[in-house]
Amino acid sequence: MIMNKKKMTIGLIQGVHGVRGEVKVQPLTDDPKRFFDLKEVFVEDKNKKEHLYTIEGVRLHKGLVLIKFETIDSRDESQALRQAFIKITREEAVDLEEDEFFIADLIGIKVCDSSQKTIGTVVDVIQTTGTVNNIEIRLENGKIIFVPFRDVYFKEIDVANQMILSEIPEEFYAL
Repeated sequence: MIMNKKKMTIGLIQGVHGVRGEVKVQPLTDDPKRFFDLKEVFVEDKNKKEHLYTIEGVRLHKGLVLIKFETIDSRDESQALRQAFIKITREEAVDLEEDEFFIADLIGIKVCDSSQKTIGTVVDVIQTTGTVNNIEIRLENGKIIFVPFRDVYFKEIDVANQMILSEIPEEFYAL
């Protein structure tokens, strides 16, 4: 799930499904079933303009989410939404468990060593098909490194203070 401070991106409209206006959505959230609980969403078009749509129906199909919006009734109308992002307000976000974070809340956070010296800044969290995601960090010298997102490397994550205390072995980032 990608988000900024006000809206969260939870899907990407990849194309159309059928002739009655349904769109195929690639979920950008861990739980595609969350779309069933939504009544309205914002659709951000190619010009970064957001439009509010009321959801008429949702169903899952071959790993994608099919959505029918109330005012979209034809293939041509839904085709115009291709490559648009589906967003929700931050208040509609799913509740997180303790020690869970939204990826967007981690992006931009400083990564520091145990003495609180800045190592770099989180650029992204790379979600893998395996069991461990990787944190992409831009070091102070501009170099990019990837570190497995494990407790052994990342000791304390403080989103409120925009800092991650880490114990990343120096060979990960030494010149």
